[in-house]
Amino acid sequence: MLTGAPILVAIGIAVGNSLEAFFGAYALRRIPGFRLSLDRVRDAIGLIILAAALAPLIAATVGVTSLQLGGLVPSGAFASTWRAWWLGDAIGAVLVAPLVLVWATKPPAIPPAYQLLEAGALTLAVVTAGLLLFVVPARRRRQSHGSMQDSIDVGDEIITAGGLHGFVREIGEETLKIEIAPDVVAVLDRRAVAAVAREVDVEVEPEEEVEVDPNEAPEPPPQPG
Repeated sequence: MLTGAPILVAIGIAVGNSLEAFFGAYALRRIPGFRLSLDRVRDAIGLIILAAALAPLIAATVGVTSLQLGGLVPSGAFASTWRAWWLGDAIGAVLVAPLVLVWATKPPAIPPAYQLLEAGALTLAVVTAGLLLFVVPARRRRQSHGSMQDSIDVGDEIITAGGLHGFVREIGEETLKIEIAPDVVAVLDRRAVAAVAREVDVEVEPEEEVEVDPNEAPEPPPQPG
């Protein structure tokens, strides 16, 4: 609510997150003999499939649906927002859940120096891979999408995330009026624009004309040896 989300939207997000945690814990307990220490392959695979892959589906679906119903996410951005939500929860479950579960089974102890170095190197590698694979490309896509939206001008042909084509007739601060058919104008959120298709005028250079003297006889073809 501190970010301006309506109370019903905040309640919907809270319900989705709670159901995600409940489902993940319940599903892991359904694994026969599940060990919090994750010292068996089936326990680790169960954590990845149930807690990291399936459980976040609930929070992502309920949360993004709440945001859309509250008018905070346009319909054209539902899929991308849902994907980012699910991916964030899945990565968090893979990185955080094993640490919490393993620590819960053993009393805290200071590990040897070499284990600290291994843990630090592994953490650094995971964080670096996450930045290179997810954060940096996502930031570049947002910058590219923002530059594209700022370059929209009246008369441009645009394509929305839902596949709707139209020509821009009026530009507002957060909305666009586009003509999708003769005398049919629709208003949409600027963030729903996926691409701008501008017509490019290609200049064709005229072919050079060669003047031929009609009185000049053509050269005879060369005779074979």
